[in-house]
Amino acid sequence: MFALNRLRGMYGWASKPIGFLFGLIVFFVTNNYYVAILCTIGYILGESMGWGEWVGNLTTHRKNKTDTLEDEGENNGIKYISTKLVPNWNMAFIKYCRIALGIRGLYWWSLALLPLFYVSTLPLVAIILLGVSFPLACEIGYYTSKLWNFKHMNGGWEHSEVWYGLVQDVVLLSLFILI
Repeated sequence: MFALNRLRGMYGWASKPIGFLFGLIVFFVTNNYYVAILCTIGYILGESMGWGEWVGNLTTHRKNKTDTLEDEGENNGIKYISTKLVPNWNMAFIKYCRIALGIRGLYWWSLALLPLFYVSTLPLVAIILLGVSFPLACEIGYYTSKLWNFKHMNGGWEHSEVWYGLVQDVVLLSLFILI
């Protein structure tokens, strides 16, 4: 999925067919239509919430001080939780972005993998790994963008999409093998 995650990043509409493909994989692993449909819907819904402010800062801007926060995460509680966990967010903005993006990853993959609890408890480990690795992929993307670039992968954001897709591959493949 690492290439698909980059495609999803380049074209917003690509999340729908990728969500469908994800659902097909879930069906082949679980042989359960209901779980597959719910995972597909969860992937698409989970992916649809924003994260631009946080990814942009971790992969490109790298500012640690700010006077204001954008609306990112306001409607889903991420902003509220993150400001509680990082009360000095205006002086530790990078830390705030890491926390917010980690929570955002937990949201996305909780929605996508929660139906798999019907067949196993292993999705909990996958959700945690995918949540924690979201900001980590951004950090790696920031640094690798300084080392090499390609036609459609020339900045930290693009690099982070590929790295996060690779993490998704490893975690989801492991999950599907173990279920």
